[in-house]
Amino acid sequence: MNGRTLEMINTTNQPAADNSLGSLIHDARTKAGFTFRALSEVSGVAQGQISKLEKGQVLKVNPAHIAALAEPLGLSLYAMYAAAGYKTPESISQLAGDLEDKICQLPPEAIARLERYVETLLNDPGAASSPSSAYANEPAASN
Repeated sequence: MNGRTLEMINTTNQPAADNSLGSLIHDARTKAGFTFRALSEVSGVAQGQISKLEKGQVLKVNPAHIAALAEPLGLSLYAMYAAAGYKTPESISQLAGDLEDKICQLPPEAIARLERYVETLLNDPGAASSPSSAYANEPAASN
């Protein structure tokens, strides 16, 4: 084989270096131990589409595919959108990443409390001025 053929084989088996979304998906998929088939089954994105995304062969990435792949791969949706070239406000991307990191460190009970608080805020935005009201009927945490 000549050098050109070897280069073509290499680029079809691994994500391109300048393909940040493809690299992100590839690295997360292999780290999580997903095959293309397994990731396709949990995400609903076709195996061939996942392969094309990893290789950088998709010119305009479907946002629904990004959303479907983010959770099973354990990736930030904002980070994936940014890697795909979609404009995301840097401040939101940073905030989302910071919050996601902190939330992952919380024990399950704290996550449940946080979810209830967010639900309270969604139903009554005025509750934001008094976060303790969201916990009025909750037992005190024991240490």
